[in-house]
Order: sequence, then C-alpha cells, then structure tokens
Amino acid sequence: MRPVSPVEPTPVVEAPVETTPVEAETDPPVESEPGPPVGSEKAAEEEASEEKVAAEEQQAAEEKAREVKAGEEQKAAEEKQAAEEKTKEEKAREAKSAEEKKAAEEKQAAEEKKAAEEQKAAEARKAAEEKTKEELAKEVKAAEERKAAEENRAVEERRAAEEKAAEEKKAAEEKKAAEEKKAAEEKKIAEEKAKEEKTGTQTDCFANPEGCGYPGTKDTGVANCSALTPSGSVVANTTGEKIENLDITGTITVDASKVTINDVCVDANGKGQLGSKAVDLERAATDTTISDSTIHGKNESNESVEEAIANDDDDAGATATDDYIYNCGECIHETWAVSHSYVIVNGMKDTSDHLEDWYFNNTTVSAVDDTMLNPQDQTAIMFGDTNLGGGGACQNHVTATGNLMAGSGFMFYPCGNASSVGTSTMTIVGNRLARCLGSTKYESGTGGTACSGGAEAHGYWPYGGYFGTAAYYFTGAGQVWEGNYWDNNLEPAGL
Repeated sequence: MRPVSPVEPTPVVEAPVETTPVEAETDPPVESEPGPPVGSEKAAEEEASEEKVAAEEQQAAEEKAREVKAGEEQKAAEEKQAAEEKTKEEKAREAKSAEEKKAAEEKQAAEEKKAAEEQKAAEARKAAEEKTKEELAKEVKAAEERKAAEENRAVEERRAAEEKAAEEKKAAEEKKAAEEKKAAEEKKIAEEKAKEEKTGTQTDCFANPEGCGYPGTKDTGVANCSALTPSGSVVANTTGEKIENLDITGTITVDASKVTINDVCVDANGKGQLGSKAVDLERAATDTTISDSTIHGKNESNESVEEAIANDDDDAGATATDDYIYNCGECIHETWAVSHSYVIVNGMKDTSDHLEDWYFNNTTVSAVDDTMLNPQDQTAIMFGDTNLGGGGACQNHVTATGNLMAGSGFMFYPCGNASSVGTSTMTIVGNRLARCLGSTKYESGTGGTACSGGAEAHGYWPYGGYFGTAAYYFTGAGQVWEGNYWDNNLEPAGL
C-alpha cells in the first residue's frame, strides 16, 4: 500500500502592515554645560543605547502587534466577506429556490387553470354535444314523424286512388260485361238464326260462308293489320300476360299460364320448313286464349309455316275463337278447342308435309261452328293419329259439330293407324260438307276421285274429300256420326 504523504499546511501569508515611521522626539538643543566626567558619558551612552534598543524592540513589538492585528482584521474581513458571500449565495439559492417554487406554483396554477378551463370546455362541449344530440334526435324524430305522416298520407291517397280505380274498373268491367253479355246474346241470337238457316233450306254455302252464318275471311281475324302497332317476335312468360293490338312480323312464344292473345296479326316466315311455328305454346302455357286474330305464313310455299298454332305439349285449356288462319300445312297442331274460326290449308306447297287443317295425337280436340277447308288431295281436315303413327289402341276424343268443311284426302281420321278403339270417342254431328258437282273421274293411279271440271264453286272433290268422308274410325258405343249433310242439297252425308 502506497504511504500517504503528509499534508503540508498552507502557510498563512500575512499582509504587510504599513507603518508610519515614528520620528523620535528630540528636545531642542540645549546648550551644553560642562558635563560629567568621561566615565559618566560612557554610562550615559550605554543607557541611551539600551533605551534605543528598548525603543526599537517596542517599536518592533508594536509593528508586530499591528501586523497581527491587521492580519486578524484582514482574516476577519475575509471571513466576513466569505460569510457575506456565503449568505449572498444562500440568499441567491433561496431566492432562486423561491423563484423556482413560485414558478412551479405558477406553472401548477396555470396547469390547474388550464385543466380547469379544458374540463370546463370539455363539459361545455359535452353539454353542447348532448344538446346537439338531443336537437338531432328531435330533428330525426320530427323527420321520422313527418315521413310517417307523408307515408300515411301517401298510403291513404294510394288507397283512395286504388279504391277509385277499383270502382272505375268495376264499373268498366260491369259495363264491359253488360256489353259483352248483350253482344253474346245478340251473337247467340244470330248464331241460332244462322243455325236455323244452316239446317234449313239454304244451300251452296261453300262459295259464301258468311252468307250462311259460317265464319269466313270477312268476319274472322283482324280487319286491317296495318292499323295495329308494328312489332317483332313476342315471348310471353308472365302469368296472365296480354298480347293485344299488335302487327307482329315474326312469332309468338307462350311460356306462362292464362296468357291472352287478342286482336293480333302474326306474319311468320317459316321458310317452308317442317316443324316451323307461328304461335307456339311451351310446357307452362296452360289456359291460353287466342281470339280475333289473323295468323299465317308469309306465303303459300317457301316462306309458309307448317304449324300456325301449336300446342305440342298438350297444355290444358288452349282455345282459339274467331281467328283467321292460313298459309300453313298442319295449321292447328295438337290439343285445342277451336270455335267460329276460318282455317284453310294452302301453305307448305311443294314440300313433303302431310297437309291437314288439324293434326293431333292421343288427345282431346273440339271444333265447333268453324269453316275448315283443305283444297289439297291429302291428308285430312282433322287427322287424329295413334301413338305418332305406331298404332295400337286409339286414345283420341274428337268433337266436330256445326262446321262447314271441304276438301283433303279423307275429311276425318278420328283414329289414324289405330288397331283398336281403345278409350277413344267420336262425336261428329251436324256438319255441312261441300263437294264439287258434275261428272266425276276415278284416278286409278292414286285411288281418288275428282270432278271432271276440277274444283269449282260447290267444292273441291265429289265425295267431300279426294278419297271420301272418313277413314280409320270405329262404330259402336261412344262413336257418333249423325246429322251430317251435303252443302249443295242438304242430303245426309254418310261415312
């Protein structure tokens, strides 16, 4: 361990004390008197020397005393100064501390004031926000109440309008119903009168069906298609949809129930293709009604249609009334109830199509008070097939009453290709059948018979159809042929 050096004391330097030399007081010169003897002078000198030494020592002592006193005074002054400086520093520190404390207190006070102001501002803001929320809530509530009132008013107005509309509709419907009832009654009277005329003495209605009360080109369909609104093809896929007052260049497709087609012209370019259709009922098209409409192919040959009105899915409730149908090959296809309509097979010429006014298979059909013409030598007016030509038991249910009919091969095929009666029924009653008059000629190449002069004002073929009135029919229960007669002389027409 290294020895610790002794700390040498710091020498105290005493400031020199300024002294003022003290001049020895001298007495004025005294005239010398004769002094003592020489020995006495020596003693006097020694005494004077001692006094001098004593005076010097006293002076030195006094100087030393003064120096000590000066040092002490200086030390005291320094200590006083140091104490004063220490006091000043302490006071300065205290002042600084006080200032810092004051500053801290002021800062704290400022912060507290600021915090208080902020809290007050926050409370004021919160109060304002709450007030705003309340006001907003009041405004929202007022707006909602206003909206509710407006909606209620709108509902009431709408209800009132609906009630008014309903009343007007009811009144219109009642008026329409009354008019329709009146028209129906007038029509019934006219039809009954026409029926009386038809079954009375009137003859030769083939040339002028309307004159005998049968439908013709003048009283079926649309009188003037160009007066209707032009349209392209139409697809009806909404239940209860109405297609009215249109002049359609194209086709109509129905794929919904209860669709009504009324006062419409359909000009369909079937390009003479098998399977082409003007009005086509899809699977969903139950209860379709076509009335007072004209439906046809574009021409008789390469732009005609095979099926003018087609119900290949046998949808129930399909009806056609007061329609004019032409430029077609199998004009009516499958399940329909047709009444007071004019149908002529004059389309699909120069094609492989079997030509008939109506083709149906394993279904139920009804023709009442129609005019159905087929100037061709094939196939039928009404051709009922069995299992699409496959034969077997017949399932057709055929009704034809009060019609004017002429032409085709055999006029009726109730159960074409059938091998047994099956469940079939046939009601062919009160129909007027037209035939040409004059000499006849049998055509051995075909097995048919024609008039020598060809078709004329009384009919197309001498036996109604080129081959006769009916083929593929059954007799017995449910099979009725009665009251059918020839147009030219009202004589009974047999099977």
